[in-house]
Amino acid sequence: MILTKEEMEEVVLKRCWLARYWNLCVQHDNHDIHPEIAGQKYEFWSSLAPLPLEVVLSAGQKAKEENTVDKADLDKRDRFPRDMNDLSGEGNIESMLFVEKGMRELASLKVEDAIIFAMAQHRRPNLLKSGQPVSDELKNTYRGSESS
Repeated sequence: MILTKEEMEEVVLKRCWLARYWNLCVQHDNHDIHPEIAGQKYEFWSSLAPLPLEVVLSAGQKAKEENTVDKADLDKRDRFPRDMNDLSGEGNIESMLFVEKGMRELASLKVEDAIIFAMAQHRRPNLLKSGQPVSDELKNTYRGSESS
């Protein structure tokens, strides 16, 4: 079964999402975000998501233009690369199912939660040092983590 253009775009964006999250795990390796598999997962998904920044920016530009451009002006609106098979590999249902499996794995391993926590842990001391106004709740949470 061949995917529609919209489905192929979704597969490409999800591959970019997977590559990005596993890359964040690799960057935050001192926070132990699945260090045993993060590097391999990042390499794998980034190899399937060529030019992830360009793909994401193109999709964002397309969405922005769809909100501002008249619907009859299809040629001007369609800026996403025309041959999606160059970006997404095979445009079939198996590729979509494979990406969905990767997204489920990411969720089941709670990778997003771990990254959010690691980034918050990194940001908290920087906010306190910067002298910016910080809520008492944040200050108390930070002091509690210093004593552990």
